[in-house]
Amino acid sequence: MGYGIQKIASDAGIGTIIAPFVNMRRSRSNEVADRFGAKKESLWIGHSEQVMRTHYSWLTDEDFQKAAEE
Repeated sequence: MGYGIQKIASDAGIGTIIAPFVNMRRSRSNEVADRFGAKKESLWIGHSEQVMRTHYSWLTDEDFQKAAEE
């Protein structure tokens, strides 16, 4: 298999990472949307705002923390 992401994760003692590139794309999508808005996120990442809302948006631990502090 060579030195793919699963091998690196295994060597680091993390174990199997499910859908690593999808998760990285989703994480970045949320960061871009938070900083620049949904319109720019969809243009940058390459999908519609509806796809972003349906498949990429999620609440983070930081979102819950901010809500608890308000």
